[in-house]
This record gives sequence, structure tokens and C-alpha cells, in this order.
Amino acid sequence: MIAQIDDAALATALRNCDLPVVNVGNCEMLAEYPYVGNDVQATANQAFEHFYALGFRHVAYLGAKNCPTSRELGERFAACARRMDVDCCTFQAEVAQANAPFATVIGVLRGFPRPSGVLADSAQSGRRLRGWG
Repeated sequence: MIAQIDDAALATALRNCDLPVVNVGNCEMLAEYPYVGNDVQATANQAFEHFYALGFRHVAYLGAKNCPTSRELGERFAACARRMDVDCCTFQAEVAQANAPFATVIGVLRGFPRPSGVLADSAQSGRRLRGWG
């Protein structure tokens, strides 16, 4: 089984199955299985450089508080912004939380100057921002 294991329920289910498992993606939730991650610094650099090249001078990061890789990506993305004197707002939410915190994030983002760029740590986080634009 090759899967992005980013929540406790999936981690528990995979522990209880009799299959070989490889975890891919953003979170190292199953330390007992091989993990294939990404280069967090390169991801942060490329995302920031893309936004900067598009003229965005206000950026934000939306990530998962309980995922070490997500927290690190947010920190590195914010550091890229600081180096270039670009405003950056970082939001960290619990992965298991419902959409309530995202309503707050969307409210904050609506007050951002335009154009603004937002880096989300996952497709799931990005989908929750649909009400922003």
C-alpha cells in the first residue's frame, strides 16, 4: 500500500492490515513504515519565488499544526518572505478540525491586499479556501 497518511484514523487502519506500507506526502505519522517525503526547503523556495515573480507582495501559508513537515514548510516559506521583505501570514490548524477555523482564515484573507498568494500544505487545505476568492 502506498498512501499519503495524514490522519490518525488512516494510520490506525493501516497498522491493522496485513499489507506492506509506504507513506508518502507531508506527514510522518507511521514511523514504523518507510517514508518518502519531499524537499521542504525547495518546496518553500519554489512556491515563494513563483508568487514573487507574479508580483505578489503579500503571501500566506496554511498548514497543519500537528504535522512536523507542514510546520517546517510554513516556517521556511515565511523565512523566504522575510528575506525579500514581503508580508507573510501563517495559519496552522489541527488536521482533524472541521471547517470552522478555515472560516476565520478566509475572513483574514479577504482583508489581504490584492494580489496575494496562498500556499496550502495539501489539496485538502486548499479546497477549504474556495470561499476566499
